[in-house]
Amino acid sequence: VHSMGAWIGLSGALVLGPRLGKFHRDEIRYFAPSNHNFIVFGVFVLWFSWFGFNAGSLLSFAPSVASILMNTLISGATGGISAYLISLLFSRKVGVELFSFGIIAGLVGITAGCAEFTAQQSAWVGMVSAIVMFAGERALLRLRIDDPLSVVAIHGFTGVWGTLAVACYAELPPGLSRGEFFQIQASGVLAAFALAFSSGLILF
Repeated sequence: VHSMGAWIGLSGALVLGPRLGKFHRDEIRYFAPSNHNFIVFGVFVLWFSWFGFNAGSLLSFAPSVASILMNTLISGATGGISAYLISLLFSRKVGVELFSFGIIAGLVGITAGCAEFTAQQSAWVGMVSAIVMFAGERALLRLRIDDPLSVVAIHGFTGVWGTLAVACYAELPPGLSRGEFFQIQASGVLAAFALAFSSGLILF
């Protein structure tokens, strides 16, 4: 779900090009958000809704709903903490935008494996998700790709990490090795990219 939307967004960013003034020679201009309160409120709404998104995907009120809800909460929280630390490390202050994006990255990262991970694994997935999001955003800027809402970094790169994390930490299906499980997850990632990105290029 996340990576499909992100790859279509990436195709749009490439076709439409950067916002005027975003890249000037070697300088990358930062466009500050107009309302931090709306960012935080939007993250709250998303986080609250994510419980229904992940737990509701089970389509039944089974006992495992409790662990799905807990894993979703833990990953979102550790994603925010990770982004909080990244913000302090690179700018010596807490950026509301980066902190909020870290929470969303943690939620994206846990979605694929929310029913399979332990609480400790969920915490690790959330922390790594924020790092993947931050590194992905920096990489796009170096490639002079303007992603105004960090959709590609949050939903694309972190969605890939979350999908592959299932193969790393989830219980192995019968008859599969860890390497074979990873290949299956990776083939899904590549198929989603090929379909979404090519379709996006055609649409835009």
